[in-house]
Amino acid sequence: MGGGPMAIPHIACNTRGPSAVDLITMIEDSLAPSPTSPLNDAEQSRLVADIDAALPRVHRYAPATPLLRVPSLDSMIGGQVLLKAECAQATGSFKIRGALNVMTQLSSKGADRVIAFSSGNHGIGVAYAARCLGMSAQIVVPDDAPAAKIDRIRRLGGELIWYDRMSEDREQVARPYKVSVPHHW
Repeated sequence: MGGGPMAIPHIACNTRGPSAVDLITMIEDSLAPSPTSPLNDAEQSRLVADIDAALPRVHRYAPATPLLRVPSLDSMIGGQVLLKAECAQATGSFKIRGALNVMTQLSSKGADRVIAFSSGNHGIGVAYAARCLGMSAQIVVPDDAPAAKIDRIRRLGGELIWYDRMSEDREQVARPYKVSVPHHW
């Protein structure tokens, strides 16, 4: 991979940085077949297509976050390292990206609510995405989840469903709230 810039595909997305076409080219180049590559050509093509399709779904509601360069890391590896500051995201983490990607697709299929399991950042991302998309979100959380995370989920409109992780199965606790959506649970 040489000494040029390297970024993980979902981390490199930035509306102030490279265009989507540039990002896809970068991703394709980084996924070039190699003797140690775990993905075959068809899997690589599908991954690139999935990422390309996700960009507009995610960027519609997730603000751009900066790429940061850390010279001390550059010198350690003999190349350029770019860090994506997802802590600057509206929810404070990258978890919003996956939530928006999946929930936008579910919303376009008529879903108006989701249920998720989380003790923190994923639940915050799901609650935020639900608010953006006009959906309701039920978050199944363990009773020992951090209070700050629970407060953020609540403030974003997420409905909390509590369970005891030591004595209860979260999927059984959530089952009465489940809606039938093919291929999703």
